[in-house]
Amino acid sequence: MENELKERFINLEEVDSTNTYALKLIDTYEMQKKTELLPKITVIAGKQTGGRGRMNRKFYSPEFAGLYMSTIYFPKERILTPALITPLAAVAVSRALYKKSGIETQIKWVNDIYIGTKKVCGILAEGHIDTKKGMVDSVVIGFGLNLFNRAFPESIKNKAGSVFSDKDFTSDEKAIYKQEIAELILEELYALLDNQKEVCSGESGSNEVLKQAMNEYRERSNVIGKTVELFPVINNTRSYKALILDITEKAQLKIQKEDGSIHFIDTGEISMSMD
Repeated sequence: MENELKERFINLEEVDSTNTYALKLIDTYEMQKKTELLPKITVIAGKQTGGRGRMNRKFYSPEFAGLYMSTIYFPKERILTPALITPLAAVAVSRALYKKSGIETQIKWVNDIYIGTKKVCGILAEGHIDTKKGMVDSVVIGFGLNLFNRAFPESIKNKAGSVFSDKDFTSDEKAIYKQEIAELILEELYALLDNQKEVCSGESGSNEVLKQAMNEYRERSNVIGKTVELFPVINNTRSYKALILDITEKAQLKIQKEDGSIHFIDTGEISMSMD
């Protein structure tokens, strides 16, 4: 798999957003060509001028400081459980950082990677819709990984961190590490996605690879057992406090509200004291 992935990189010095670039790339091909040419194509940029995360938030993406990467995932079947893609991507990043550098990370539901109290990586998965069929035909999975940042803008300096904020690297060493960690993240990611029948079919309970990945996702969680503020993203519902009891195999939050009622949450944003 490694050699296959190496041959499928598009390297750019600068781009507005690697996700946007990848989504536009999909639009340039008819379906037959898409499925032949684009699976596992990965866009990497040295700098993003319009990097973005969930809820269209800006993602700080300065030159030489991080890995800004988006990969195009074409499933063999229709995607019925897209909610699993981001958690699996988070597990892939965590595994890659540990294998490459022995670094332990935590995961904040649903898409952020932390080292200690600092966010070092965000993940943004965006579906591409085939307008003729009216369905999602592929997913662009974007990664913004802070590797060598020494300073951040005032607005995020207390929240954002970097994998190697306290180490010096030459330009060549940075380039080599970025390429190696990119390849390792993709290798881990596709080892999960290519073996997840549930990601496409919606079935559950039969795939040990999925179970292991979601168990690791829970073990790395920095929200389970904590009281957080939960912000719904639909219907303009007010935020509320809740205790996070667990995360299910389908990446739902199991929460307990202040009135004692139990709920399962599919989407939303959570805020903890570290935020």
